[in-house]
Amino acid sequence: MIAETDKSKRALRLTLKAELLAIGTERRRELSAAVSRTLLAQPCVANASVVLLFMPRPHEPDLSSLARALLESGVCVCLPRIDFKNGTFEPARITSVDEGLEIHRYDVPEPPQDAPRIDPADLDTVLTPGLAFDRAGNRLGHGAGMYDRFLSDRSVVAWVCGVGFESQLVARLPTGPNDQRLDAVATDRRLLLFPGRQGHERD
Repeated sequence: MIAETDKSKRALRLTLKAELLAIGTERRRELSAAVSRTLLAQPCVANASVVLLFMPRPHEPDLSSLARALLESGVCVCLPRIDFKNGTFEPARITSVDEGLEIHRYDVPEPPQDAPRIDPADLDTVLTPGLAFDRAGNRLGHGAGMYDRFLSDRSVVAWVCGVGFESQLVARLPTGPNDQRLDAVATDRRLLLFPGRQGHERD
């Protein structure tokens, strides 16, 4: 059953990534701006003290404008600092998305090694990328499992929101035992809210 789920996920990833890469540069810019507006309108983002977001791969929403707005308002903004050898990442604080970042694998900017590490327990909000999201709060990533491992840590009690374009919403995704559900998904058109994440329900 797990093998069948993995096979379904691989097929979906190939199809969805091709569709996302077909979006033109200008259209992606417009959609990214709309996604950022959706997020900034949410109290869990606008009123947060510590936010973990991401810099995009070519097919993902660009949250640079959101990061700038949060930094200007005094929010502690973090990006994942990735350990590819162990398939993990840690949140590290940044002061700008326009300078001081390093380019590593996949040409994605990330914090330098001397950027301050932020305790995952201190995060108020986590914004996660993905290839697809469904209406039950499930997320399909790239297959490395980094976000699932990170979110499975019970010290992470942040509000977790998947970030994508409206076209990335599907009716139902294949899921496995290690997949972590989301609290919400933000797109260029709307915010979808779901029950609390499994094992992380708030009081």
